[in-house]
Parts: sequence; structure tokens; C-alpha cells
Amino acid sequence: MKRRYILRALSAVLFVSLLLLVSCSKSKKEPNEHAAEQPEKKRIEVTEEALKKSGIQIEVAGPAVLKKTLKLNGKITPNEEHMVHVSPRFPGIVKSIAKRLGGVVKTGEALAVIESNESLQPYEVKSEIDGTIIKRDIALGEFVDTSKTIFIVADLSNVWVDFSVYRHESENLRVGQKVLIQPNESADKIESTISYISPFGLENTQTTLAR
Repeated sequence: MKRRYILRALSAVLFVSLLLLVSCSKSKKEPNEHAAEQPEKKRIEVTEEALKKSGIQIEVAGPAVLKKTLKLNGKITPNEEHMVHVSPRFPGIVKSIAKRLGGVVKTGEALAVIESNESLQPYEVKSEIDGTIIKRDIALGEFVDTSKTIFIVADLSNVWVDFSVYRHESENLRVGQKVLIQPNESADKIESTISYISPFGLENTQTTLAR
């Protein structure tokens, strides 16, 4: 009797276990009727012509360098490497002046005539380069010495543009970087490169010179 009772009990336990397993397996396979419906994915197609008109560019995703634009005010100055200071070869009296301030001259062209105190003979003071007279410090009848600069001639086809840059912004500048220069609002932009960055700040300011 005991043996039969134990067998019946074991059969009941097994039957219950089987029912539980079957019930669990069925519940996993049945779809959840209350699950949230997945939204339908939408796709937008754009023609090549529309892309061109909108200015949209397509690139492959990956590492890249971000571009930062820095707007600065600058000052155009003569390039000192393309400029000459003209002084008399001999001291003497100024007899004539051939060129005015702002005048355009050629190499070897006479700027003035001075009578030498040593030889009492007049000689011409000539320009050493093609350029424009940006300074004139001479007058008729004046005595001039060899140490005095009477003309400065500069080649204005090659000039410097000096920028004052705040020190925290100068950390982003490098020699050789490209810059766009616009002389005025109506002028076209001119592309150039940075050739010099001062290692020192400008006097009485918190800025650095970039050229």
C-alpha cells in the first residue's frame, strides 16, 4: 500500500510539473497582444538637383578637423622688405626736386638734384627700386647730410597686413595658415597666408601681432 501511494504521489508531482512546463512554453510562444505597436519607418528621398540647390554635402562618417573662423581688423602697411630709404651720397644744398609724395618712380629715376659741398658739382639722387614715394622730407635750398632720409620708396604691389589678436585667440594661429583679406566691404576677398606671429604682446595691450 505504501508503495502504491508513493508511486501515485510521484505521478501527481510529475503531472503537475509537466503541466507547468507546457504552460510556460506556450506562454512564451504566444504573442503579446497588448505590446505597443512599432511605428512605421518613414523614408525621405532627395534628388541630386535638390541637394545642390540646398548646399547639403554628403560625407562618410569618420574623424575630421573642425574649422573655426576668426574675424579680425587689420592694418595695411608697406612691406619693409620691399622698401628703401634714400639718403644723399654727399652733403650739400638741394637744387631741385623731381618727385612728389605719392609719385610713382622707376629704378634709376632721378628724385632730386643736390650740389655737393665737397666738389661743388650737382649730382642726382636716384631711386633704387620701382615703387611709390611714401615719404618725402626735403625742400629747395635746404642743406642735407648723408645721415638724413630724404625719400622712402616702397613697392606697394607687396604689402603687409598686420592684425592685433587677443592672446587667448592667438593660440589657434599658426604660420602658414590661410587667411581671407577684404580691404573694404565692396572689395573682393584676397587669399593669403600668415607669415609671422610675434612671440611677444604689443605694448600697453593684451594683444599679439600676426602678419
